[in-house]
Amino acid sequence: MARIRAEMELQVKAASLNLAPKITSNWNPNGSHRCFAMERMNKTLEDVLTAQDNTLTVKQAKRILNIYISLGRDLSIIHNDPNITRNLMTN
Repeated sequence: MARIRAEMELQVKAASLNLAPKITSNWNPNGSHRCFAMERMNKTLEDVLTAQDNTLTVKQAKRILNIYISLGRDLSIIHNDPNITRNLMTN
């Protein structure tokens, strides 16, 4: 449970900086709720790339870079996910 709560706290902090979706669940992680819910996002980075002939706009690329910079600088979060095209999402 402690790990889920810690992840939830980081999500709340990241959302307050507009770096992640807001938490929408109204429960605290416990024995019966071992998860939390967040705002729904519509597309993965993979979806965006597929729709744009595998190319990001300069604005999109800068936004992704700025998200990673802010996560590290402001929240001390280092994103080390090799599956970025499916786990990075947008509206």
